[in-house]
Amino acid sequence: MASKRTTEHTEREKAASAPKPNKKKPSPPKVSNCGCKGNCGSRRCGCVKKAAACGDSCKCTTDCKNPFNILKEYNIDCAAAAMDECLMDNIFKIEDLRGCLEKEYLVYCCEASVQLKDMIPGYVRCPVPGCFGESRFSWCRKDSFQSCCRGMKHCEKCRDCVDDGDRHCDDCNTCYFEGMSCFRCPCKGPDETGLYPDHVGILHPVEAMAIAREMLGELRADGFTYEDSDLSESEDEDSDSSGDEDFL
Repeated sequence: MASKRTTEHTEREKAASAPKPNKKKPSPPKVSNCGCKGNCGSRRCGCVKKAAACGDSCKCTTDCKNPFNILKEYNIDCAAAAMDECLMDNIFKIEDLRGCLEKEYLVYCCEASVQLKDMIPGYVRCPVPGCFGESRFSWCRKDSFQSCCRGMKHCEKCRDCVDDGDRHCDDCNTCYFEGMSCFRCPCKGPDETGLYPDHVGILHPVEAMAIAREMLGELRADGFTYEDSDLSESEDEDSDSSGDEDFL
C-alpha cells in the first residue's frame, strides 16, 4: 500500500517538474500599409501591389488615388479584381470610378441592364429569370460582351482586348487573327499561295455594315451581278440574295 502511494507521489512530482510548453500569444493580423509620398496613383503603390485599400497606417497623402479604396466601398472582392488584367491596365485611367461603377450596361442576350459594379470580377449572369446567358465587361472597349456569342481576351503584351481567335506576334508587336486555321501574321509576308492573310480586328456592327456597303458599291461599279457569282440559281437563293441587296 505504501509503495503504491509512493509511486503516485513520484508521478505527481514528475508532472509538476516537467517543463510547460510556451504558449505564444497570437500575433495581430498584419495591416497593409504603404510608404508612398504621393497619392498612390500608380501600380507601384505597396497597397495596390497587395490588392488592398490604403489605411490610417499608410504614409500617402489625404488625396489618395488608390482605386481599391473605392472597390472596397462597393464590397467588391479586391483580390479577385486584381486578377483581371483588363481592369488593372485601365483602372488608373478612369477619372470618375464611382460614377463608372454605378453606370448600367446592357446584357445583350435579353437587353437587360446591369450595373458595372456587379460585373466585377469575371462574368455576370443575365438578371432575367430563366436566362443563363453570361457577359463580361471589357474595360478596353468600354462595353459588355456576351461570352457565348463572341470570345474576348485581354492581351497582356498589347494591353488591349482582342478577339479570342487573335494571337500576339512578337515580331511586329501586334495581335493578328490566327483562327483555327493557324494563319500567320501579315508581317511575315505572303504564304505559299502568294496571298497575304487577312488582318481581322474587332469591328463595331455599324463599321462592319459600312465596309460591306463600300465593298458592294465597288462590285457594282465594276459591273458585278449575282449571275457572275457561284451562287445557286434556285428561286430560294435568288430571293435571299435580292433581299440582302435591298437591305444593304
